[in-house]
Amino acid sequence: MKKQKLSEMAKKKVVYATLLVGVFVVVAVALVTMTAKTGGQKDNNLIGLDDPENQIADIDKNNASIIDGTYAVDQEDDEKNPSDVATQPDDGRTVQDTADNTVEETTQKDNTAQISTTPSDTTKKDTPVDTKPVMQNTAENLKFDKAQGLEIPLVGNVILPYSVDKMVFHATLKQYKTNPAVLIQGQIGAPIKAAAKGIVTRIVDEPYTGVTITMDIGSGYKLVYGQLEKNEHLKVGDVVDAGKEFAKLAKVSKFYSVEGENLYFQVLEGDSSLDPMTLFKEE
Repeated sequence: MKKQKLSEMAKKKVVYATLLVGVFVVVAVALVTMTAKTGGQKDNNLIGLDDPENQIADIDKNNASIIDGTYAVDQEDDEKNPSDVATQPDDGRTVQDTADNTVEETTQKDNTAQISTTPSDTTKKDTPVDTKPVMQNTAENLKFDKAQGLEIPLVGNVILPYSVDKMVFHATLKQYKTNPAVLIQGQIGAPIKAAAKGIVTRIVDEPYTGVTITMDIGSGYKLVYGQLEKNEHLKVGDVVDAGKEFAKLAKVSKFYSVEGENLYFQVLEGDSSLDPMTLFKEE
């Protein structure tokens, strides 16, 4: 019995030993295989001393993506202008490339929008009222004869005279300053008539003079009417005949509140202002 047991134990030991040796053999084979692969990759990256310079350059280019994170450059891209290569769309383009392309596309869209914008669209953004382009030939056809004088735009007392040579007292501002126009007293809603035939060249809402209309009456003269109510029917480019009502007097701006409601009336010859009182026709 004892001999039988010893024989069985010996057989088991032999089996275990055989399995253990088999495991070692498998592990050893796996390690040898991995070592061989790693060695092959290293050999591929080694540069021999007898390699020509162009071969070294090609290897450096192919390894660029491993060294600094950039993309490999082929011979065709290397010969192109850097800006051309940077803007070529591909699956591996950088964030900077995408941003540059986006800016370029946006600029192209903006340029297209500017080209397609009509003059009327532009004028709506420039002023709160209207500043459509004026036909030059219409303004040139107007002639103003200084000797014939101007119509009176509003009948009333002059509460602040024209004065550019010396300062006059402005009650609301409580200070002395020059005045390039005349202030004609009136009531809110009083009709304002054109002092001469002219074409409307400008309609703006000014802080000091409220809604202000400028008319070109020809021969280098312009008339400026201020403190007006907004007239939706009057547009830049409209021609108004002399003596015709084109607006109504509005509530005066806060800068003339002490002086009271008045028409701000200015005559311009070129860039210089003239005294309107010397140009009004005698009644």
